[in-house]
Parts: sequence; structure tokens; C-alpha cells
Amino acid sequence: MATILGWLFILLIIALVIAIILTVMEKITKIIIPLLIIALLVVGAFYFVTDVADLQMKFNTENKLFLLELDDNIVGAFSIKGEEQPEVLFDIGRFKNFAPEKADAMINGYYKIIVIHWDTFDSIKEIDLDGIKLPLTQIESILKSSNPRQYLPENARQLFSTDDSLKGNLFLFLFSESNKQSNLITLYRSGDADFYPETMSLKVIRWIPESILNRLVK
Repeated sequence: MATILGWLFILLIIALVIAIILTVMEKITKIIIPLLIIALLVVGAFYFVTDVADLQMKFNTENKLFLLELDDNIVGAFSIKGEEQPEVLFDIGRFKNFAPEKADAMINGYYKIIVIHWDTFDSIKEIDLDGIKLPLTQIESILKSSNPRQYLPENARQLFSTDDSLKGNLFLFLFSESNKQSNLITLYRSGDADFYPETMSLKVIRWIPESILNRLVK
């Protein structure tokens, strides 16, 4: 009987200790959780502000790579740095295996990689390429072709030293024409353009209500 009472006393002590510990932990938790939330918000806000400042400072001055995606293939490329003239790239082949998960490995000296999707240009009927009128359907055929210069008159083929040169220039002409109607932010928010790397500030720009965005960019 004494042994049973002894065990009951021990169990009572253990239960009391556990109750005290849980009570203390509950009080600590009520304090710690709000503090952790506040800390996370502060860190997140700091990162966001830093990222926005970086984007504002570098986007218009650093070198950016533009790629044209058509049927899941990269068919044209050019780069722009600051106020300099765009540079058409003659080696599209090195981007043929581009994929979002490979973007970080391909960034290589560019501040951002911007992928423009072909649907962006649906509203364009034709472009004037050094006096040559090219409808959009013909441009699409040229970009898909392994021998694109065959679509041009003989005298016009000499304007482009390589097939990639022709495709890159077509992309640049199309983008310049499209940019008169929609800026990069609009294209990005509509899904017609993707940015890599896509940092926090860009994700916020994509999903923030337009009314709020317009106030921020004024």
C-alpha cells in the first residue's frame, strides 16, 4: 500500500512539473511568436526595399539580355545596356537550351534575362525592314526556318551577315514596335515577358493591384 501511495505521489509530482512547464511555455510562446512574426516582417521589408532600390538603380543602366521565345524555342536575341544602341547577338545557338531553371547559370554578365513570348506581337501586322515590308506571318516563318534568308529578296540578303543576324534584327524591330504600345512592366504583368532572376520586388510588381502600382511608379 505504501509503495502504491509512493508511486502516486511521484506521478502527481511529475504531472505538476509538466503542468508548470506547459504553463511557462505557453506564456513564452505568446511572447516569442509575435516577436518572430515582427522580426520576419522587418527582415522581409528590408530585403524588399533593398531589392527595389537595386532594381531602380541598375535596370536602366546595366546590360540586359532579351530572348524571343517561339514554340518553346529561342529564335532571336539582343542585348541593351543603358542608353547605348541595342546589340543583336549572332550566336542564338547557345541559348537554344534555355529554361527557367537554367537561367542563373546563363546570366553570365547580364543584370537580367528577359524572355519575350511570341504572342506579344499578335497586334503587329507588318514591319518595315530597311524598305522591305514583312507581314507577321512571314516573319514567323523566317524565325522558324533553318535557312531564313531565303525569304528575302536577293539584294536584301546581303544586309545580314548570318541567319542569326537576320533573326535578331527581326526580333529587335518587333520589340521596338511593340514597345510603342506596351512597356515592359505591362508585358511582365500580363505574362508576355518573364524576368530572370525574378526577385521579390518583381514578384510584387506582377501581383500588386494596378491602381497601387501606378502610384508607386509615378
